[in-house]
Amino acid sequence: MASTRKLSALSQGRGDERVRRPAADRSEEQELQREEEHLEPWTQLFHHAGLGMVSTDPETSCIKAVNPAFARMHGYDSPEELIGKHVQELLAPECFASFRAELERTLEKGHHSYELLNRRKDGSCFPVLVDGVALRDERGKVIYRAASVHDLTARKEAEDRFSFIARAGEVLASSLDEDTVLQRLAELSVPHLADACTVDLLTEGGGVERRAVMHRDPELVAAVFEMVRRWPLGTCAPGVTAQVLRTGEPVFIPVLTDAALADLARGEGHQAWLRQLGFKSLICVPLQARGQTLGALTLGLQSGLRSHGPRDVELAQELARRASLSLDNALLFQKAKETQVRTERLQDLTAALSRAAAVEEVAEVVIHVGLKAARAQRGALLQLREGKLHLMCHSGYPEALMRAYQPLPLEVFSRSRTLLHERQPLFFGSRAECLAQVPEMTPVSSVVGEGARALLPLVTEQRMIGLIIVGWETVKSFSQPEKDFIQALTRQCAQALERAELYRDAQAAVRLRDEFLSVASHELKTPLTSLGLQHVLIERAVSAGLLDKAHSRLASSARQVHRLASLVGSLLDVSRISLGKLALEPSEVDLAQVVKDGLERTEAVFTQAGCDARLSLEPGVRGWWDGSRLEQVVVNLLSNAVKYGPGKPVVIQVDSEPGWGRLRVRDEGIGISPEALPRLFGRFERGVSDRHYGGLGLGLYISRQIVEAMGGTITVESELDRGALFTVRLPLRAPG
Repeated sequence: MASTRKLSALSQGRGDERVRRPAADRSEEQELQREEEHLEPWTQLFHHAGLGMVSTDPETSCIKAVNPAFARMHGYDSPEELIGKHVQELLAPECFASFRAELERTLEKGHHSYELLNRRKDGSCFPVLVDGVALRDERGKVIYRAASVHDLTARKEAEDRFSFIARAGEVLASSLDEDTVLQRLAELSVPHLADACTVDLLTEGGGVERRAVMHRDPELVAAVFEMVRRWPLGTCAPGVTAQVLRTGEPVFIPVLTDAALADLARGEGHQAWLRQLGFKSLICVPLQARGQTLGALTLGLQSGLRSHGPRDVELAQELARRASLSLDNALLFQKAKETQVRTERLQDLTAALSRAAAVEEVAEVVIHVGLKAARAQRGALLQLREGKLHLMCHSGYPEALMRAYQPLPLEVFSRSRTLLHERQPLFFGSRAECLAQVPEMTPVSSVVGEGARALLPLVTEQRMIGLIIVGWETVKSFSQPEKDFIQALTRQCAQALERAELYRDAQAAVRLRDEFLSVASHELKTPLTSLGLQHVLIERAVSAGLLDKAHSRLASSARQVHRLASLVGSLLDVSRISLGKLALEPSEVDLAQVVKDGLERTEAVFTQAGCDARLSLEPGVRGWWDGSRLEQVVVNLLSNAVKYGPGKPVVIQVDSEPGWGRLRVRDEGIGISPEALPRLFGRFERGVSDRHYGGLGLGLYISRQIVEAMGGTITVESELDRGALFTVRLPLRAPG
């Protein structure tokens, strides 16, 4: 700058005076001009640099020059405001001594970097990195002192966040107790992130429970819990917690205005309580694990200099993620412990049931050991026979009441669709809840207290065989694991009762076998008789030289051979299925092409029956299936449609839905009775009498086994005289 002043002074004279200057003066003026041009880029760099730059007087330590970045960093509008200030005015008071020590090192070494805590114009302090430089003349005197200053606020905040999150992870992961994890989460949040914190969790019943509260003022903790008692939480209620639990997304209210407070409140009284807490900003983030929302963490700031910003939201989300992981681990650990206890109880019941052979013995075990396993105080086992529930065993109920209340027609539960049609258990937290949904239980429930109840249908694979009524002394809510455990107990009991009825089922099986042998003998004998007759006729035709008749007889014989092969093939398939040896050879298959191939195989059958095939085939429905076995299913369905609906059209449709290919075959034949529908896909079963329609009753059974082996389903819809609709659904998944 000195060169600039010199140059300016030299250029202030009049033009004619400059002309008369000596040559030496003009040479000095040119040298100064060249020096200023050389320094101009450095001057621009000083003014436009992103780093703060400052130079101070070596003698007084007063500021001589600063760039705009330095001024902005310290909260000043322009560099001129700082000129002449002592450097100590920009330091935090606690840093005076350390600054003098660092300055001595800079003067000693000529260049030195160190960290300080500087002070802004408004009095707030912030961390900086100082890179100081000191220059000396040939006599060792300091003639120039300057420094570049870098604001470390963002870096320090990042380091603090990282340190906080690391410490939080260790603290939260150190316990597998759910309540401890939640309390530690609240304690970590206050005061690092907020002045107050609440932790709310979703309950298994869909409600919301406040589990932990932390506040700078411990006296306000009770007030927060009292507010929840007066205005219970819920996923449909107003407020940030409910919104976060519904959406799974964080909510940030940087300034909690009166209007925003009114939106969060559930009336003037609630709003007054919220205003009393004095929050000026709120952050609410979800607690999520394995794709599910477990709860919500809410953070509130009260009045003061501190305010929430986007970085606080990010930090709260990261804390919530760590807490969610620890909470999920704690919940899994607790469930594992509960599962172990329930498994032991279930094993005890299973062992006792395995030792019971007769139906009466099974009933005794179900009631006495089963009730103990379920921690229930009352129970009754009713067996379903001929549409009525017959009492087999009970405990905890008055004997006279039980005798008067049986047999119980199943129709008394006609209004309980869940129990009878869906065959699902019913759980009631109290007597009042039970009677509200199943008023038929009034005679029993009126004398056994106000506690919880459960109606548990005993269901095997295809039917309901009985009912267990269970009662507890106290009112309670059933968690999902508890319901699952009771249902597992029920399944064990149902299986034990089914095993006790095996002898009766075995006798029925023997009768069914004898009936099948009679039908099979007839079905096999018919084509054999026809073959024998055709053989005689062929011999006569050949002897008489009637070759055309011989060819016709041969064709008829071939059809009988094909029929025999089909019957034998069905019997072999049943044998393979029974032995679990039904082999599949999957490959990429086009469902529409399989239908075309099956239709080609049954073309003669369609022609003979006078049926018209109407196709609607969506192209490109491909999957990894066994093509030949799938064609066998198609042929079975088409043959049935023609057999039971001769002379009427058969509609065949192929289409797709997400993840599934679908084949539908609809006929306009005689239909199927409601009584026959449940057993239609059983082995040796038919929808009609074998007196009027032939066959072994194996086609649909084999079709179902093939479809299910390929991961699909086959269903039927039908009414008498209205035809039938068979639907096959197959997965469109890739191999493996």
